[in-house]
Amino acid sequence: MITLLLCIAFASIGALITAIRNTNATIVRIPPVLLCGRLALSALSMISEAFMIAIMFAEGTLLFKKLGLTVVIFRAANIFITGVVLIAVFGGRASMYKICFDREHYLTAIYPYSVLSFIALLDCSLIALLPWKYSEFAEKSQGFPDMISLRCATYYRITQDLVRFICNVIYLVNVEGDAADASVETMTYFNILASVATIVLAGMVAVMKNSVLLEVQQNSGTAADLEKHKSIEGGEGGEGGDVEMSFTDNPLHGKSPGEARCFSVMAMSPTMPLRSLLIELLSGIDASSLHAVDQAFKRDGVKIIGEFKEYVEGGVIGLNELKKYATKGKLTMSDTMKLVKAAEDISPHLVGGTPAAIPASVRGDDCFDKQEGGEEGKAVMLVLNEVRDELRSQKEMQEKQVHLNEQILKHLQQGRGSDGKFPATL
Repeated sequence: MITLLLCIAFASIGALITAIRNTNATIVRIPPVLLCGRLALSALSMISEAFMIAIMFAEGTLLFKKLGLTVVIFRAANIFITGVVLIAVFGGRASMYKICFDREHYLTAIYPYSVLSFIALLDCSLIALLPWKYSEFAEKSQGFPDMISLRCATYYRITQDLVRFICNVIYLVNVEGDAADASVETMTYFNILASVATIVLAGMVAVMKNSVLLEVQQNSGTAADLEKHKSIEGGEGGEGGDVEMSFTDNPLHGKSPGEARCFSVMAMSPTMPLRSLLIELLSGIDASSLHAVDQAFKRDGVKIIGEFKEYVEGGVIGLNELKKYATKGKLTMSDTMKLVKAAEDISPHLVGGTPAAIPASVRGDDCFDKQEGGEEGKAVMLVLNEVRDELRSQKEMQEKQVHLNEQILKHLQQGRGSDGKFPATL
């Protein structure tokens, strides 16, 4: 009963952390079932292990005390692995983990994350549930910031469970008297079964995902690599290179003057993940909506900004496709408009055929000094789009009529007699 209650309590902590994580789109998304399940299984492992340690020490024999002490030492060693990561994050020296870690988000929900950090000191595999910034590697590995942390946590978990498995087997072989009670043996067998399952699962992750994740890290990098790449791109733009980026007020972000910036998709590196563009463009979007839009793009083969530019320029991604992506993420009309504007920055003819004489303020090529200018621009843009659609429809009707007249004339010319006159039947 106690085990069940603690598992539910740990899963509840996981549900709370999931709700907190959904408010931040910059950290890696972990499915709620996986997050709550990890915490519940961790609680189950700790409780069953504590029960066996208590029995081993209660026996009073030197062998069983050594077995219990061995299990305690290997459980306590989790503190070293998790402690090294936390020191790298919160220590004074610069480190890769400090860049990958979203400390601002951690501080906004410091109490739930402090509880999670404490639990992670007893189970180093839970460091994956801390608020690490998004990267393709973190997404594929379900939370781990880099290959080193994944390997350390996985391999140590295998070692710890293997040691517990051996200690449980030795205990069963040497147990006598009252300690051989049916309930005690049942718990021991349960510990053995749990250890075997954990070893097999962790081993599959370590072996099967190792090569794949290593390739992902080499190709896409970690969150720290993405941050460094952004810094380099921003520095090149400031030195007057090929990248132009101006930081002033922009109505697309819906912020007060001085807080928003004039954003252009053309200013971003084509090798960066499309998710970086979505985070930059759709300010304030929640994590679940961002993930849905990002996955919708990925299902159509759009993973990086360069592919997005290529498909928009080639006409593969148009207004209908953008609306579909927006629907998947349940975006508001305002966020959908931002997505369309970003595509128009690449292809000005995205919305309609021949471009009309649209003011720069409406097209989004200039920045406004006031929020109201952006709202007026959106309204004018909608009206112009309706007028453009109407003109396009009239033009198509005219083209059809001209084509029909040409067909009638051709038919009449073919029906003339040798004297140049039309037959009486015509």
